[in-house]
Amino acid sequence: MVPVEPGPRDAEEAIRARNPGEEVKPGPRDAEEAIRVRTTSGEVLLSIPWSKAKDLMVARLKKEVAGAGGKRREEVKLVCGTSALRNSEPLAPLLQQAAGVLEVLAVFQAFPEYDESRDAGEQLLALRGLLLDTDEDRQLMAARKFKLVLSSETSPRIQEVIDAGAVPCLVELAGSGPSTQVQHEALWALTNIAAGSADQTAAVVDEGAVELLVGKVSAENLDLAEQAAWGLGNIAGDNEQFRDRVLEAGGLAPMLESLGREDPPVALLRTVVWVITNLCRGNPPPDAAAVLPAVQPLVNILGTVTDQAVVQDACWSLSYLCQLDECIEPTIRAGFVARASELLGHSSPSTLEPVLKTIGAIAAGGEAQTWAVASDEPCLGRLVSLTCHAKRIVKQQACLVLSNIMAGTCDQIQAVVAAGALPHLVNALDSDAIVAKEAVRAFANLEKSALPEQFEAAVDACCIAPLVKMAAHPNVPWELSGRALTGIMRAGSKLKADRGLGGNPFVRPFVEAGGVQILEDREDDASLDIVRAEVRAVVADAAV
Repeated sequence: MVPVEPGPRDAEEAIRARNPGEEVKPGPRDAEEAIRVRTTSGEVLLSIPWSKAKDLMVARLKKEVAGAGGKRREEVKLVCGTSALRNSEPLAPLLQQAAGVLEVLAVFQAFPEYDESRDAGEQLLALRGLLLDTDEDRQLMAARKFKLVLSSETSPRIQEVIDAGAVPCLVELAGSGPSTQVQHEALWALTNIAAGSADQTAAVVDEGAVELLVGKVSAENLDLAEQAAWGLGNIAGDNEQFRDRVLEAGGLAPMLESLGREDPPVALLRTVVWVITNLCRGNPPPDAAAVLPAVQPLVNILGTVTDQAVVQDACWSLSYLCQLDECIEPTIRAGFVARASELLGHSSPSTLEPVLKTIGAIAAGGEAQTWAVASDEPCLGRLVSLTCHAKRIVKQQACLVLSNIMAGTCDQIQAVVAAGALPHLVNALDSDAIVAKEAVRAFANLEKSALPEQFEAAVDACCIAPLVKMAAHPNVPWELSGRALTGIMRAGSKLKADRGLGGNPFVRPFVEAGGVQILEDREDDASLDIVRAEVRAVVADAAV
């Protein structure tokens, strides 16, 4: 480990000092004291005035999580905390105990503003030269400094690093560096370059990094494997062209193999599943044949892993996959609906949203696929309860899934009715427009296949008044409310005939809810002719 020594009390003297043989003795720690870092041979690498370093404590890494895909940059984060540093504590031991402190200190030397005698381009060119050095220690230090320059949360110098010609050197080191440590540092730097703009990501891709990274994901060293996967995730997350490039290079297979490693660390699982999410998403979507092998391993993960970041990304991956018709049936056969029944009881909206999107895509499939959801009583019961969830997105998605089922056969509709969903959907009609629209759609979908008795159950749940209200809502499509009310009136007419009633039993609640005003406002709308005729037959003096 590189020793950290207190330097001379004069900060200017500390910056100038470069004599490896110079003996440095600890002095009193005041505002002008400096920290000096030497190599094991005694060479001074950097010297930092204590006035600049006294408030810094180290957090080893910060891995930013971008939900549901996208890019991530690995960062070294400096956390302020003066309370942890007291004048009575020896400076050098405190810094030596902090994990990764040398990397954090070295960032001062890597950033140009701490060496005003040279501009950024000159320093980066010099660092690039060290990448090609035959000395492993120098290569490691150069790769590490590039990583640090690229890890800044506020201003990573990605373009400057590219302009310095470092990318080909980093690719070479990542593939055939003299040690695992050198390769890892180079991979980290490439990962953060790939977190930049599309052009900056292309600079990595154009040097053949995709094929290199795909190979490294299978490395026995788990740190190398995770770092390589992370780099591929950033590349695939940039655009659909790069996503397909990773898939064509065979990038999915080693990810799936990583999921099957014996006792894989959670960090590796998080990264790999996030990468799979990036490989499954996009518009246009990926080729179904290329991503179909991911379905079963992803569903398996949901039954074996409890880490919520892994579960969420696995569910997002499946939600994207189920946008492809070819993937819906395999997802059902893999046992996802049963897993979803358990996951829908989860309290986190971050987990519920992708699960609901996946279930919704399945329910929107063919009759057999819709029945896979409608026939699962635990799953259906969870869906019904989620229409009352505190989060809007959860309520909306739950209503959407029920709406998809209610667009199915009368048996599927009956499963929804039997689950007690109708009163919950009526309550959802009084929510904001985004949720209410899906609830209106659910009642509109009854028009296709519902039996008159099923419409009667909806009316008994008091759906007519809120549907009339929604018919005048500017942010809810009128066609949905019109379809729902038309279906109700048609069912009422059938019940009148079947039961020998004196009139349509659904007209009175319609009129009492102000429905006649809707007919007046839309007097030229032919889609309401059935409603208009039924009202006219029962209320002779209604203005229709």
